Amino acid sequence: MPTPASALRLFLTAHSANALSIGIQMVLVGWLAAGVLHLPAAHIAWVQSAVLLPNLALILFAGALADRHPPARVLMLTNSLLVLVHGVALGLLMTNRFGIGELLGYAFCLGCGNSFVQAAREKLVAQLDDQRLRQNISRAGVCQYLAQALGIGVASFTDYLGAATLVGAQATLCLVAMLSYSRLRSMSTSHAPAIGALAPAIGAALILIWRQMALRHLILVVAFNGLMHLGMFLVLLPVLARDRMDFGSVGYGLLQLCFTLGSVLAFAVIWHKARVRYPGQAVLFCPLYTGMIAIALSAGPTVYGLFGLIFLWGCVAGASANLSRLVLQSTVPDHFRGRAMAVYQLALFGMAPIGALLAGGLVNGFGVNFTFQILAGGSVGLFCLSLLSRALWDIQPVTDASAKDLPESQ
Repeated sequence: MPTPASALRLFLTAHSANALSIGIQMVLVGWLAAGVLHLPAAHIAWVQSAVLLPNLALILFAGALADRHPPARVLMLTNSLLVLVHGVALGLLMTNRFGIGELLGYAFCLGCGNSFVQAAREKLVAQLDDQRLRQNISRAGVCQYLAQALGIGVASFTDYLGAATLVGAQATLCLVAMLSYSRLRSMSTSHAPAIGALAPAIGAALILIWRQMALRHLILVVAFNGLMHLGMFLVLLPVLARDRMDFGSVGYGLLQLCFTLGSVLAFAVIWHKARVRYPGQAVLFCPLYTGMIAIALSAGPTVYGLFGLIFLWGCVAGASANLSRLVLQSTVPDHFRGRAMAVYQLALFGMAPIGALLAGGLVNGFGVNFTFQILAGGSVGLFCLSLLSRALWDIQPVTDASAKDLPESQ
C-alpha cells in the first residue's frame, strides 16, 4: 500500500497529464471548428455539444463503475482508449481526411473518455486521505488548472504548430496518465466494495441526493451552471474572439488562458484558507457575480477590459467548482462518492450541451450582446430564487466519519 504522499504524487502526475491534454483540447476542438473549418455558430455549438453529450448517457454508469471497481483501474483503461482515439485522429489529420464528420466523431469519443475520467478521478481523490480532503481537492484543482493553462498556451499556437502536432502531444500525455494510474493501481492492495447490480446502485445514488434538501439544491444550482455558464461559454467565447474581436488562434487561446488562470487563483486561495465555514453560501453567490460579468460583457468592453472580465469569470467559476465539490464530497459516505459525483457531473455536463445549442441559436437569431443579457438575467434570477431556501446556505463541511449515518446503498 503506498503512503498518502506517494499516492498523491502519482495521482497528481496522472491528473496533470490528463488536464494538460484537456487544456489543448479546449482550444483545439473549438478552433478547428471556428478558425480552420470556418463553421457558423450553430455548427460550432454542435461540435462543442458532441464533447459534452456523452455525459448524459455515460456519467451515471461511470460513477457506479468507479464505486464497483478500483478507480485507478478505471482511469488506466480509459486513458489507454484515449491514446487510441488520439492516434486515429492523428492519422486522419496527416492524410488530410479530417472534415466536420471526423471532427464530430473525434469530439464525441473525447467526451466518452472524459465521462469515465471525471467520475473515477473524483472517487480516487477522496480515497487518498480523508483527513485532508479539502487540501487534496484544492491541490488537484490547482494542478488541473495550471496544466490546463499550459495546454491552452501551447494550443494557442495551433496556426503555427499544426493540429497534428497537438493531437500527437495529447496521445503522449494520455499515455503518461495511463502509466501513472497503472503504477498507482499496482501499488494498492485495497479493493472497492461490491455494490450489487449497477442499475439499483445508480438508483440508490439518485435517491440519496433527492432525499437531502441541501444536496438537491446544490445539484439544481450545478445544473443551471452547466446550462447557462459552461454551455454558453463554450460557444460565446470562440464567436466573441472571431467575430467581434477578429482574433486568431493566439487571441482565442489567450482568452481561454485568462479564464483558466482565474480558476487557478480561486483554487489556490481556497487551498491556503484555514477553513471554509459556509461553502454553500459562496456557491450561491457565484451566479450573481457571473451575471454581473455577463452584463459588462454585453456592453462591449475594450480589448483589455475583455481579458479582465474573462479572468474574473474564471475566478468565479473556479470558486464555484471547488466549493460545490467540497460540499458534496464531505456530505456523502465513501461508498457513495463515485455515484454522487457522477450525479454532480451529469447535472453540470449534461446540461452544457443544451446551453451550447441555446447559445448557438440565440447568437444566430439575436446576436452576441443579447445572448449575454439572457445569461446575466438568468444568473441574477437564480441567485434571487436561492434566497428562498436556507438548506444550502447553512451547510458546513463534515468529515467522512460524520457522514456514515447517511442512507446505505439499496
